[in-house]
Amino acid sequence: MVSAKARTNLMPEPPPQKCARRTGLMLLAAGIFAALTLIVFSDVLFRPGDLVLSEPRADLERQFVAWRDFGFSELRQGNFALWNPYICCGTPYFGGFQSGLLYPFNCAYLFLPLAKAINFGIALHIFLAGFFTYLWARQRRLHFLACLLCGVLWMFCGEHFLHIVAGHLDRLIATAWIPVVFLAIDGLFEDRNPRWVLLGIFAVSMMIFGGDPQYVFYTAVAAAIYCALCLIRAERRMQVALGLVLIAAGAAAITAVQLWTGMEATGESVRGAGGAPYWFAVLFSFPPRNFLTLLAPGFFGDVTHLQYWGLGYLWEMCLFLSVVGLLLAFYGAGAERARRRYSITMALVLLLLALGSQTPLFRLLYDYAPGFNRFRGMSKFAVQASAFIALLSGIGLDRLIRAVKVDRRLAAAPVLLGAALLIAAAWIGLRADSAAPSPGWSRMMRAVETVQMKEFRVPESYLYADDVFARQAQGHAAHALLLAALPCAIAAAGLLFMKSPRNLAFALAIVAAGEMLLFALSIRPTFHLAQSKPPGLRQFFEAHPGDYRTLILDKPDAAMSLRAFGFWGYNPLLPGRFAEFVYASQGRKPETATSYLPYPFAYVPIYKMLRCRYVLRNSDDPTPKPVEFPGSMPHVMLIRQYQVATGRDRVFAAMSRPSFDPAREVILESRPDPEPAVSGETGQAKVTESSTDSLVIEADLPQPAILLVTDNYDTAWRARGLTGSSQSHYEVMPADYTLRAIPLSAGHHAILMEYAPEGFRIGRWISIVSAAGYLVALVFALRRTRFGA
Repeated sequence: MVSAKARTNLMPEPPPQKCARRTGLMLLAAGIFAALTLIVFSDVLFRPGDLVLSEPRADLERQFVAWRDFGFSELRQGNFALWNPYICCGTPYFGGFQSGLLYPFNCAYLFLPLAKAINFGIALHIFLAGFFTYLWARQRRLHFLACLLCGVLWMFCGEHFLHIVAGHLDRLIATAWIPVVFLAIDGLFEDRNPRWVLLGIFAVSMMIFGGDPQYVFYTAVAAAIYCALCLIRAERRMQVALGLVLIAAGAAAITAVQLWTGMEATGESVRGAGGAPYWFAVLFSFPPRNFLTLLAPGFFGDVTHLQYWGLGYLWEMCLFLSVVGLLLAFYGAGAERARRRYSITMALVLLLLALGSQTPLFRLLYDYAPGFNRFRGMSKFAVQASAFIALLSGIGLDRLIRAVKVDRRLAAAPVLLGAALLIAAAWIGLRADSAAPSPGWSRMMRAVETVQMKEFRVPESYLYADDVFARQAQGHAAHALLLAALPCAIAAAGLLFMKSPRNLAFALAIVAAGEMLLFALSIRPTFHLAQSKPPGLRQFFEAHPGDYRTLILDKPDAAMSLRAFGFWGYNPLLPGRFAEFVYASQGRKPETATSYLPYPFAYVPIYKMLRCRYVLRNSDDPTPKPVEFPGSMPHVMLIRQYQVATGRDRVFAAMSRPSFDPAREVILESRPDPEPAVSGETGQAKVTESSTDSLVIEADLPQPAILLVTDNYDTAWRARGLTGSSQSHYEVMPADYTLRAIPLSAGHHAILMEYAPEGFRIGRWISIVSAAGYLVALVFALRRTRFGA
């Protein structure tokens, strides 16, 4: 039995007929979103072959194909890979977050062909984005049609859908779950039922397991701002605050294995204790001129008809949610406060944050707010802003449906906007078909190029100096503005001539949904998965077997796909010591190291200590012609000469001496125990077994020496003796700043060196216990709901 006091806190139970109707509408909505998803993707989903959704040469081909293939092929063989030996001279894999090994819906990679699993995951999360947004809008008690519109706008909006262009599988996952996070928050503020806490824990956990910590962080910031605003007027603030804390703590506990392992790996990366350099963190702030994409997503080009020439990347700088959707959002801004619930404030604040370095605010956040110095791309706050704009569009449609009559004065907005778009299109397109672009247009493109080179650190591009391309861009921009004027005309006509607000709302919803559907269908590139494994490169590695590394400049992760060893890699959590070593070897300041390969780049002889033997510029060449640099060191070797240098700069200074030979001398950061003999025979060492996370090394030494392993060092590497080993304790030390070393005594050694991060060992038990507790709480909550307890 429940006490009378407890009963007053429970929402009244809806009648069975109402519950059945709500369930029926929810199933209908799911069917509509599924149908829209199939309209956009059916040809790719059901087509035989290896065609995948993404722009060729984007992140899917450059990174995610290799990462998904490696991680899940290892998992199929029973190996949960923690370390990736194939890129960056060895780097954390699971701790890099983007592996997605624990995200439940990624189980498709275990039984589907890789191309089909990729396409299925993309289509699934476009569907989920729409359906979850529908549920969020329904919690706001919007009309069914308004809820549908919110879902359609979000699933196909520029800040979500365009990540297909880049192949950002992890970001598609994260953005799909954002509406559920805010749904749980709204529900908690409304009735403080524990089920909202459980829903919030699940949503945040899915975002974390999905593999994009930056979107998790920015969503957490957005959620914190939203909760702070809602708490101002909330009743029983302590109960709500406790629920919010439980959401954060519960998700952190369930995902502890990912978070702890990831934080441990992050601490060893270029984004470690000091964070990213300021010049790197300010990259990809949202440029104010790209607010034009609210109306004309193709103004700066697109990936289908014209190469994008605007600032940054198209998928981070496009705010398009349909022209009619934007008009409805402005109309929704006038709805009653309870229905809006800080949606306007959230959209404006998040857009302000997205501007990043365009305002003085970012410097303060970078210097004083935890987490803001870890990432680049403040433009990503436009994602959460778009979610609230989509919600405002639904609120506007709901307001129109509930109106008594159509207010003809509202037609002024689409009329004026449409006229402005037509005038701008005529002015821009005036000389689009002439021999050269207009002088004003050329000046604007040159200005964009200047900002690209200065603020976005993009090399000079031929596009901006090409009159043919500039003329095409001018015509394309004019055409984009003309297309934006069309829905304005339709909206104005409806407001002027339609009498029923419901009929008008239905018509506007159809137009807005049609805009988004056409937008999605027009920007949906594909490529063949075989492109990620160039046949010429495969043949080269097959013809040149061996334990060496190759620096592939254009597709560094291609080595990973082919299970060859690469010198560099496409990895946001590049090992910090390795990156600093490479930057110092290129004459750069080590503290400026990022995940980008220094440009310009030149091979230097010291790279032989990392087994770098070949440098290849064009991996797509049918007959690759890499430059060979002979003399690369073996995987393991025994060295007797050493010196101790404390501190990075002293180590680099010692390594820069002309007399330093990494094949004969090793630089350590503390004195080895035992110390190697200065003369005599060195002995022999070899790798007898290897896996992603371990090496078995056997060595025979007549005198003490130092075992040097030419792989990247990480504090999580451990070594222990196997049966028959003459030494009881082995210490893995940093050598030559970025390599590994183990001091060995005389005798026979059988050593297991394994990557064993403490965060994984402890975090997995926390996750297991927390997940079990969550399931118990979920079953209890469902039983209470079922029996009305």
